[in-house]
Amino acid sequence: TMMSFQKMIGVEAGKCTVYYNPIDKTEILYLAEQPMDVVFRKDQYNLLTVGRISSEKGQDMIPQIVSKLLNQGLDVCWYIVGEGDNRKTVEELIEKFKVQDHVRLLGTKINPYSYMKHCDLYVQPSYTEGYSTTICEAGILGKAIIGTKPSGGIRDQITDGKDGLIVDATVNGLTEAVKYLLKNESLRVQFANRILNKNFEGNGEIMKYIVVLGDGMADKPIDELGGKTPLEYADTPTMDLLSKKSEIGLVHTIPEGMKPGSDTANLSVLGYDPKKYYTGRSPLEAL
Repeated sequence: TMMSFQKMIGVEAGKCTVYYNPIDKTEILYLAEQPMDVVFRKDQYNLLTVGRISSEKGQDMIPQIVSKLLNQGLDVCWYIVGEGDNRKTVEELIEKFKVQDHVRLLGTKINPYSYMKHCDLYVQPSYTEGYSTTICEAGILGKAIIGTKPSGGIRDQITDGKDGLIVDATVNGLTEAVKYLLKNESLRVQFANRILNKNFEGNGEIMKYIVVLGDGMADKPIDELGGKTPLEYADTPTMDLLSKKSEIGLVHTIPEGMKPGSDTANLSVLGYDPKKYYTGRSPLEAL
């Protein structure tokens, strides 16, 4: 998360922003309409988890959670899409808790979105998680979602109690959350409707800021150009358009006492105090 990043490298919060991975919503909606090779039963609750089957992803809790739900009268089938080095452990736990008919390991699926579309509840039971792509995808498809507290990135995706649930990454915590949502259909629908209003596509994330820096463009008048500078002489329709639609002003980018130059000026433009960060031109050119 951004807070962890700031703490790790010691950078000021005002100089950080988050750029989320862009997701193709149109493709996800299209693929979600494609047929599945598994038919979800309509007389039971169908839960889904998608991701690599590994120790940090929490799939090892699913067999025991399902056993508890069955004992409490909830007929569920939990589908797990993905492969990984922890699959054998999960298979052994499925046998241990005798839930072979209620936990299905589907393996890797090129198109998991049709499964997402038709599930009753999407659960990400991770012990730790960054910014989860599968939660974004489930959100795009309007699913009620349960995530876990240790997964810092999930807090950037769902708001606990408003458009999903964030609970302890424990068997009991997840069992109670699943039971609560399965017994409360109106809340599931409310979460699903609200999550659709969130922007998981990342539209504009990569291009939040465009810095057009005319470094070295001033130049000098040239006789061959009629006494104009190269910039004055050039045909610049795009720059002219940007200027007409922009606020024009002067910015003092060189701290007092420092030698004017593009190295120090560019540091200022990017938000770094040259007096604090400038150590010479060579490191900047190396970057």
